[in-house]
Amino acid sequence: MYSVAGIVCICGGILFIIIGILSYNSDKKKMIDPDFIKTIGYVVDYKIQSDNEGYETKTIIVEYEVGNSKYRITDKLSSTPPKPIGSPIDVYYKYSYPVEAILGNHSYSKFCFIFSSIFLIVGIILIIIQ
Repeated sequence: MYSVAGIVCICGGILFIIIGILSYNSDKKKMIDPDFIKTIGYVVDYKIQSDNEGYETKTIIVEYEVGNSKYRITDKLSSTPPKPIGSPIDVYYKYSYPVEAILGNHSYSKFCFIFSSIFLIVGIILIIIQ
């Protein structure tokens, strides 16, 4: 029974590695794309949301300026605890459409890699103790 659970965990870990790589590559392409320009944004706020089971999701809100216009972007998954308000963070925005932007911290990719590591370790342990 443990070996089946171990194999499932290892497969889940591999899946999260693939998702993390695809996410990282997508963000990296935007960063080296000449249509995307790097600027500095600042954390202006953050939200903490709880689900029905009491788990909290922390999201940061970053504001950046292009010309005389200010824009905001929300980070999908923030570091825990969230970065303090006023913290600088790299923002890559599309030159022709500044509303389209990504943060330069790869938080979603980091989350996938951390989560996949947990799955892989648990899977290996389950297979070993079987």
